[in-house]
Amino acid sequence: MAKNAVFIFLSFLFFQSPLYAAVDLSFYQDFIQWIIGQQANFHRELVTLVRAISKEGSAALLWGLITTSFFYGVFHAAGSATARR
Repeated sequence: MAKNAVFIFLSFLFFQSPLYAAVDLSFYQDFIQWIIGQQANFHRELVTLVRAISKEGSAALLWGLITTSFFYGVFHAAGSATARR
């Protein structure tokens, strides 16, 4: 409990510091936009693969869907986590 109180207090001091106000966060925002863009690309690819699998039923397409789903999940989690801050 005391560790949490110290952490909260130090965080408050850090974020109220004039030095923090001078930090350029544009790189961070660019990174977030890149993450969200990648997530959108993976989503489009998933839609394309699902449509192709429904027409052809190929095992190679299924593995592509599984792989793309994994990476979509990674970027979805990263995008959701960074967008909350």
